[in-house]
Amino acid sequence: MPPPVVNWTSTNKGPVAARGAFHEAPPEVFVIPGVKVEVDHKTQEK
Repeated sequence: MPPPVVNWTSTNKGPVAARGAFHEAPPEVFVIPGVKVEVDHKTQEK
């Protein structure tokens, strides 16, 4: 399971990091034969 995200709208470092961890988790959590999932580093929050 991806880590829980408590705050989806805050721009503070903690919530931003939690959202990043949530969106990075699916490629490692879900294995779908024939599907390749990549993180788009251009659109990640800073």
